[in-house]
Formats: sequence, C-alpha cells, structure tokens
Amino acid sequence: MFFISFDEEVARVRGIRVSALNFALVVMAAVTIAISMRIVGVLLIGALMVIPVLTAMQFARSFKQTFVYAIFVSLLAVVFGIYFSYYLDLATGGTIVVTAIFLFLVSLVLKMKKS
Repeated sequence: MFFISFDEEVARVRGIRVSALNFALVVMAAVTIAISMRIVGVLLIGALMVIPVLTAMQFARSFKQTFVYAIFVSLLAVVFGIYFSYYLDLATGGTIVVTAIFLFLVSLVLKMKKS
C-alpha cells in the first residue's frame, strides 16, 4: 500500500499488482463511506477523512507517523466535539467538524512558529 500510495511505477517494477490493490482500496473506501454516511452523515465523514490527515502531515516525517497522528487527531476531534456538543447544546456532527478544523488551525500556527 505504501508503494502504491506514493509511486505506482516503483510498485509495478517491484512486482506488486497495482491494479488489483487500487481496485481493492477503492472498493473498501466506497463501502466504508456508504455504511458510515447513514450512521454519522456526509459532512462528518468527509471532514474526518481529510482534516486529521492534513493536521498530521504538519508534524509527521513518515507515512506511518502520519497514519498514527491522524488517528490520534481524529479521536481528539471526536471526543472533544462530543463533549462540547453536549455541554454547549450544539449539533454533534458539526461540533466535531469545527473541533477538527480548530485542531488543524492550531497545527498550522505551531508549524509557522516552528519555522
């Protein structure tokens, strides 16, 4: 998956069946999104697939670190989003998305201060 994510040509040269793995990845993503949309909504699925990864990319140095950091950021956004939603009497999905965006903006500020 790492080779396919970053360089399909290298993956083909190494003998990996790129077409089959790409198809499997697309099918798994489609099934996950289709099932999740009914449960938590389109806005939340889109936000939790993109924003935590962008936040993690601000600090990660490898594919594995990005993956781990993105999971951590997602969990933070969900936990704090639910917490703020409950105590501020707001919609849960929207609050989670706003929390994820806030974490992303904080990561941008920290990255700019670090540079």
